[in-house]
Amino acid sequence: MKIQSRLRAEASQMAQGLSRTGRIMSDRSKKREITDQDKTQVQNHPAQVRKNRKLLLRPNTTFSVTWKAITVACVALEVASIAFAPVLSGEMKKMSLDSMIKVALLPPKKDYNLPSTGLLRPLLGTIFSDSISFIAHTRKDHDPFWKKVWKSVVQYLADQTALLASVISFLDVFITFFTGELSEQTGVLRPKKFFKRWILPGVLLQLLVNPNMKDVAGIIKNSIQFSFNVGLARLCHIFIAVLPIISFITVSFLDVIHEFVERENKKISASFLA
Repeated sequence: MKIQSRLRAEASQMAQGLSRTGRIMSDRSKKREITDQDKTQVQNHPAQVRKNRKLLLRPNTTFSVTWKAITVACVALEVASIAFAPVLSGEMKKMSLDSMIKVALLPPKKDYNLPSTGLLRPLLGTIFSDSISFIAHTRKDHDPFWKKVWKSVVQYLADQTALLASVISFLDVFITFFTGELSEQTGVLRPKKFFKRWILPGVLLQLLVNPNMKDVAGIIKNSIQFSFNVGLARLCHIFIAVLPIISFITVSFLDVIHEFVERENKKISASFLA
């Protein structure tokens, strides 16, 4: 009887141990399993969404077609500033875009021949000769009100047009790079080939012909000079201090760009390019 009771106790202890081991193993297996909800959460995580997104714009969207038309207009203005410079200025050199607009729209200045004060003073006296000189200078500097308004409007439009053309020419480098092409066989959007994307008519050609590269080179030169003046150690400290802010701004900016590209890729205007 004692042996049977001992065997029963050992069997019960063994059963409890096995059940406990089974529960532990099941808990471990449940932790290792990934449910559909977990997969959805992983896929919808912002970092995973950014990895799955493609920053590639379709060439037949409304934005792409409109942007290309605006870029062609800016290029035409740059070509016109070179072609019409000898006619407008009389010199064989390139005019700036704002100078071309001002010369083309503003009337030429009139030169008034002022009487020589030295000849009038012996004849008419000092006071009378000074009055004649004042009237002549006033006539030279005085313009009707409508001419002053027109001159101000033209100067403002010329400056703003030149600034807008510069911004468009600069941004066109990046937009051209991130604009893909459609496969002739399948119609699938894909990046441009290496030579077409990077060399001709890609980033290299864009940088060579872009009129803003002189200003960009000046900014880079001033930045390098500033880094030398500040010092490498202090510059590293400043960079480490602002790195979180730069990272946050970069991620937020990329999210906005990705959403814009995804939204614009759905707006197909030039269907014959598909």
